[in-house]
Amino acid sequence: MEFMDKSFSEAIINGNNQSIAKLVPEGSEINKCFHGEFKIKSKSKKNVFPFITDPTPIVLCILCEQSQTLKYLLEKYKVDLFQYVGEWAPIHYACCTESYECLAIMLKNKSFQQKIDIPILSSINETNDFKTTALHVAVTNKRYSQVILLTQNLIYAKATTALEFLNQNIPTISHIDQKSMSGNTALHIAVYLKDLEMCKILISGEANPNIENDENISPLAFAKNHNYSEILSVLRNNLLYSRDYLLQKYFSKEFLQEYKIDCDVPIENQLKAKFEDLQSEIIDISAQLSQLESKL
Repeated sequence: MEFMDKSFSEAIINGNNQSIAKLVPEGSEINKCFHGEFKIKSKSKKNVFPFITDPTPIVLCILCEQSQTLKYLLEKYKVDLFQYVGEWAPIHYACCTESYECLAIMLKNKSFQQKIDIPILSSINETNDFKTTALHVAVTNKRYSQVILLTQNLIYAKATTALEFLNQNIPTISHIDQKSMSGNTALHIAVYLKDLEMCKILISGEANPNIENDENISPLAFAKNHNYSEILSVLRNNLLYSRDYLLQKYFSKEFLQEYKIDCDVPIENQLKAKFEDLQSEIIDISAQLSQLESKL
């Protein structure tokens, strides 16, 4: 078993899907943690976590930025996308890596999307609604693409249940004004970090600059008190980026094509197109059911 774990973990780190297929039978549950400390070898070579202790296969895959292997694991095996490793769930790890692709892949899962604000364990507080979410992690780590994925209606999830099927054209986004364990919104954090670009992205996602933290200070007031003139101008005048600008700046053409995200098409038209596709799927399914019934 130890040899298999080592071979399996090495296959994940190196993104070797063929080796994984030979080692682990299709349909297996792969949520058991590996044992020991693993050196992270991310494809971008920018490691927020140099090492990880006792990771699940999914978390190891995310930290190594092996997006194609993550997609393979989700397609072939029984995977728990909400299993914590330490204090963090997979979404939190995906929001601190250089690559945004693993987060996008997981957002294709409707159940995952509906729990987009799953908290870091240590931030859960019974006395208030404060909790640290993936959005706070992404903002703190200056992961602009991940913040856009979390706060814009971009990824249409694949349904796995009848109810999800009916609602699959309604993307779920992160609560942009959620207060973290420390009582700050994502916009508070961006202003504290003096991150002008992040402030613009969050304002584009309709973040509220007037919400006060637990010290009764709003992002707008903090920017004013510290004379952050550029940020203050953005917050006061609601200077936001267009959706097309964000897509073209932070995502590759290949990514936009794969996820069928159009830069120059209004979101209403995209929803209409998705609905028409859904109607076609229903017609096809009805035809298949009729054929089956005729054979009974």
